[in-house]
Amino acid sequence: MEVFNPHSNIHFLGLRKYTVTLAVLLMLASIGLIFTKGLNYGLDFTGGVLVEVTYSKPIDIADARKALADAGLEHAMVQGVGGTREINVRLQPKDDAAAVKGEKVNADRIANDVMAALKAQRTDVTLKRHDFVGPQIGAQLRNDGMVAVVFVIIGIMLYLGIRFEKRFAVAALLTEVHDTLVTVGIIALVGREFDMTVLASVLAVVGYSVNDKVVVFDRIRELFRLARKAL
Repeated sequence: MEVFNPHSNIHFLGLRKYTVTLAVLLMLASIGLIFTKGLNYGLDFTGGVLVEVTYSKPIDIADARKALADAGLEHAMVQGVGGTREINVRLQPKDDAAAVKGEKVNADRIANDVMAALKAQRTDVTLKRHDFVGPQIGAQLRNDGMVAVVFVIIGIMLYLGIRFEKRFAVAALLTEVHDTLVTVGIIALVGREFDMTVLASVLAVVGYSVNDKVVVFDRIRELFRLARKAL
Protein backbone atom coordinates (compact mmCIF):
# COMPACT_ATOMS: atom_id res chain seq x y z
CA MET A 1 0.00 0.00 0.00
CA GLU A 2 1.45 3.34 -1.08
CA VAL A 3 0.44 6.51 0.73
CA PHE A 4 2.50 8.82 -1.50
CA ASN A 5 3.25 8.38 -5.17
CA PRO A 6 7.00 7.59 -5.38
CA HIS A 7 7.09 9.13 -8.87
CA SER A 8 5.51 12.44 -7.87
CA ASN A 9 7.43 15.57 -8.81
CA ILE A 10 6.58 18.53 -6.59
CA HIS A 11 8.39 21.75 -7.42
CA PHE A 12 9.14 22.86 -3.86
CA LEU A 13 11.55 25.59 -4.92
CA GLY A 14 8.80 27.13 -7.01
CA LEU A 15 6.81 27.66 -3.82
CA ARG A 16 9.66 29.36 -1.96
CA LYS A 17 8.25 32.87 -2.48
CA TYR A 18 4.99 31.90 -0.79
CA THR A 19 6.57 29.88 2.02
CA VAL A 20 9.20 32.52 2.81
CA THR A 21 6.51 35.21 2.84
CA LEU A 22 4.37 33.12 5.18
CA ALA A 23 7.36 32.49 7.46
CA VAL A 24 8.17 36.23 7.64
CA LEU A 25 4.53 37.07 8.40
CA LEU A 26 4.44 34.47 11.19
CA MET A 27 7.62 35.90 12.68
CA LEU A 28 6.27 39.46 12.59
CA ALA A 29 2.96 38.31 14.11
CA SER A 30 4.83 36.46 16.87
CA ILE A 31 6.95 39.53 17.66
CA GLY A 32 3.81 41.64 17.79
CA LEU A 33 2.11 39.20 20.19
CA ILE A 34 5.17 39.04 22.44
CA PHE A 35 5.45 42.83 22.74
CA THR A 36 1.71 43.63 22.88
CA LYS A 37 0.08 40.73 24.71
CA GLY A 38 3.23 39.53 26.45
CA LEU A 39 3.94 36.24 28.15
CA ASN A 40 2.03 34.92 31.14
CA TYR A 41 5.05 34.40 33.39
CA GLY A 42 4.67 31.79 36.10
CA LEU A 43 5.86 31.79 39.68
CA ASP A 44 9.40 30.87 38.62
CA PHE A 45 9.74 34.28 36.99
CA THR A 46 7.39 36.56 38.91
CA GLY A 47 7.93 35.48 42.51
CA GLY A 48 5.25 34.46 44.98
CA VAL A 49 4.55 32.42 48.10
CA LEU A 50 5.65 28.86 48.86
CA VAL A 51 3.53 26.91 51.37
CA GLU A 52 4.64 23.49 52.61
CA VAL A 53 2.09 21.28 54.36
CA THR A 54 2.11 17.81 55.92
CA TYR A 55 -0.63 15.17 56.12
CA SER A 56 -0.89 12.44 58.72
CA LYS A 57 -2.00 10.00 55.99
CA PRO A 58 -1.01 9.77 52.31
CA ILE A 59 -2.58 12.40 50.04
CA ASP A 60 -3.24 12.32 46.32
CA ILE A 61 -1.80 15.37 44.56
CA ALA A 62 -4.85 15.54 42.31
CA ASP A 63 -7.15 15.79 45.34
CA ALA A 64 -5.08 18.66 46.77
CA ARG A 65 -5.22 20.51 43.44
CA LYS A 66 -8.99 20.05 43.30
CA ALA A 67 -9.43 21.36 46.84
CA LEU A 68 -7.43 24.50 46.01
CA ALA A 69 -9.28 24.99 42.73
CA ASP A 70 -12.65 24.69 44.49
CA ALA A 71 -11.51 27.43 46.86
CA GLY A 72 -10.69 29.77 43.98
CA LEU A 73 -6.93 29.08 43.85
CA GLU A 74 -6.91 27.68 40.31
CA HIS A 75 -3.35 28.76 39.50
CA ALA A 76 -1.73 27.04 42.47
CA MET A 77 1.19 24.74 41.66
CA VAL A 78 1.11 21.57 43.80
CA GLN A 79 4.08 19.20 44.04
CA GLY A 80 4.88 16.23 46.24
CA VAL A 81 7.94 16.40 48.52
CA GLY A 82 9.83 13.16 49.11
CA GLY A 83 6.77 11.01 49.61
CA THR A 84 2.98 10.98 49.74
CA ARG A 85 2.40 12.97 52.93
CA GLU A 86 4.12 16.28 52.22
CA ILE A 87 3.29 18.70 49.43
CA ASN A 88 4.44 22.13 48.32
CA VAL A 89 1.91 24.72 47.17
CA ARG A 90 3.19 27.68 45.19
CA LEU A 91 1.02 30.65 44.35
CA GLN A 92 1.43 33.97 42.63
CA PRO A 93 0.39 37.07 44.62
CA LYS A 94 -2.46 37.76 42.19
CA ASP A 95 -4.22 34.62 43.45
CA ASP A 96 -5.02 36.48 46.68
CA ALA A 97 -5.67 40.14 45.87
CA ALA A 98 -6.43 40.97 49.49
CA ALA A 99 -2.95 39.83 50.43
CA VAL A 100 -1.19 42.35 48.22
CA LYS A 101 -0.54 45.87 49.55
CA GLY A 102 1.63 47.82 47.15
CA GLU A 103 4.88 45.89 46.80
CA LYS A 104 4.40 43.87 49.98
CA VAL A 105 2.78 40.45 49.98
CA ASN A 106 1.17 39.15 53.15
CA ALA A 107 2.46 35.57 53.05
CA ASP A 108 0.65 34.71 56.27
CA ARG A 109 -2.73 35.54 54.73
CA ILE A 110 -2.02 33.46 51.64
CA ALA A 111 -0.85 30.53 53.79
CA ASN A 112 -4.07 30.77 55.79
CA ASP A 113 -6.11 30.69 52.57
CA VAL A 114 -4.27 27.56 51.45
CA MET A 115 -4.75 25.84 54.80
CA ALA A 116 -8.46 26.72 54.84
CA ALA A 117 -8.91 25.22 51.36
CA LEU A 118 -7.03 22.01 52.24
CA LYS A 119 -8.74 21.60 55.62
CA ALA A 120 -12.12 21.87 53.95
CA GLN A 121 -11.24 18.61 52.21
CA ARG A 122 -9.21 16.87 54.96
CA THR A 123 -8.59 17.90 58.55
CA ASP A 124 -5.34 15.96 59.02
CA VAL A 125 -3.25 18.64 57.28
CA THR A 126 -0.80 20.85 59.18
CA LEU A 127 1.25 23.84 58.06
CA LYS A 128 4.97 23.08 58.05
CA ARG A 129 6.35 26.40 56.76
CA HIS A 130 5.76 29.20 54.28
CA ASP A 131 8.19 31.51 52.53
CA PHE A 132 8.06 34.44 50.12
CA VAL A 133 10.11 34.30 46.91
CA GLY A 134 10.74 37.82 45.66
CA PRO A 135 10.46 38.87 42.00
CA GLN A 136 14.19 39.68 41.89
CA ILE A 137 14.89 35.94 41.79
CA GLY A 138 12.32 35.51 39.05
CA ALA A 139 13.85 38.31 36.97
CA GLN A 140 17.27 36.68 37.23
CA LEU A 141 15.90 33.32 36.10
CA ARG A 142 14.12 35.00 33.18
CA ASN A 143 17.28 36.78 32.03
CA ASP A 144 19.36 33.63 32.40
CA GLY A 145 16.82 31.70 30.32
CA MET A 146 16.89 34.25 27.51
CA VAL A 147 20.69 34.27 27.52
CA ALA A 148 20.69 30.46 27.37
CA VAL A 149 18.48 30.48 24.26
CA VAL A 150 20.72 33.06 22.54
CA PHE A 151 23.89 31.10 23.29
CA VAL A 152 22.32 27.86 22.09
CA ILE A 153 21.38 29.41 18.75
CA ILE A 154 24.82 31.01 18.32
CA GLY A 155 26.54 27.74 19.17
CA ILE A 156 24.41 25.89 16.64
CA MET A 157 25.27 28.46 13.96
CA LEU A 158 29.02 28.10 14.63
CA TYR A 159 28.78 24.31 14.58
CA LEU A 160 26.97 24.24 11.24
CA GLY A 161 29.35 26.83 9.80
CA ILE A 162 32.34 24.63 10.70
CA ARG A 163 30.83 21.29 9.70
CA PHE A 164 29.11 22.43 6.50
CA GLU A 165 29.29 25.87 4.86
CA LYS A 166 28.70 29.46 5.91
CA ARG A 167 25.52 29.72 3.86
CA PHE A 168 24.13 26.71 5.71
CA ALA A 169 24.96 28.40 9.02
CA VAL A 170 23.09 31.57 7.96
CA ALA A 171 20.09 29.52 6.83
CA ALA A 172 20.12 27.60 10.11
CA LEU A 173 20.28 30.82 12.13
CA LEU A 174 17.32 32.36 10.31
CA THR A 175 15.19 29.24 10.60
CA GLU A 176 16.13 28.75 14.27
CA VAL A 177 14.99 32.30 14.99
CA HIS A 178 11.79 31.57 13.05
CA ASP A 179 11.03 28.35 14.94
CA THR A 180 11.75 29.91 18.33
CA LEU A 181 9.76 33.09 17.67
CA VAL A 182 6.74 31.25 16.31
CA THR A 183 6.74 28.83 19.26
CA VAL A 184 6.92 31.65 21.81
CA GLY A 185 4.33 33.62 19.82
CA ILE A 186 1.85 30.75 20.01
CA ILE A 187 2.46 30.48 23.77
CA ALA A 188 1.72 34.21 24.08
CA LEU A 189 -1.40 33.87 21.91
CA VAL A 190 -2.99 31.08 23.97
CA GLY A 191 -1.93 32.65 27.29
CA ARG A 192 -0.15 29.51 28.50
CA GLU A 193 1.70 30.05 31.76
CA PHE A 194 5.40 30.49 30.95
CA ASP A 195 7.48 28.75 33.59
CA MET A 196 10.76 26.83 33.67
CA THR A 197 9.08 23.75 32.16
CA VAL A 198 7.84 25.73 29.17
CA LEU A 199 11.27 27.35 28.80
CA ALA A 200 12.81 23.86 28.68
CA SER A 201 10.25 22.96 26.00
CA VAL A 202 11.32 25.97 23.92
CA LEU A 203 14.94 24.81 24.20
CA ALA A 204 13.79 21.35 23.10
CA VAL A 205 12.20 22.90 20.01
CA VAL A 206 15.55 24.52 19.23
CA GLY A 207 17.26 21.15 19.60
CA TYR A 208 14.81 19.24 17.41
CA SER A 209 14.92 22.01 14.81
CA VAL A 210 18.69 21.91 14.49
CA ASN A 211 18.61 18.10 14.34
CA ASP A 212 16.35 18.29 11.29
CA LYS A 213 18.64 20.85 9.68
CA VAL A 214 21.74 18.70 10.19
CA VAL A 215 20.01 15.78 8.46
CA VAL A 216 18.81 17.92 5.55
CA PHE A 217 22.11 19.78 5.14
CA ASP A 218 24.05 16.53 5.19
CA ARG A 219 21.89 15.19 2.37
CA ILE A 220 22.31 18.43 0.39
CA ARG A 221 26.08 18.20 0.78
CA GLU A 222 26.02 14.65 -0.58
CA LEU A 223 24.00 15.81 -3.59
CA PHE A 224 26.45 18.65 -4.22
CA ARG A 225 29.34 16.15 -4.23
CA LEU A 226 27.52 13.83 -6.64
CA ALA A 227 26.76 16.77 -8.94
CA ARG A 228 30.43 17.81 -9.00
CA LYS A 229 31.54 14.25 -9.81
CA ALA A 230 28.98 14.05 -12.62
CA LEU A 231 30.56 17.11 -14.21
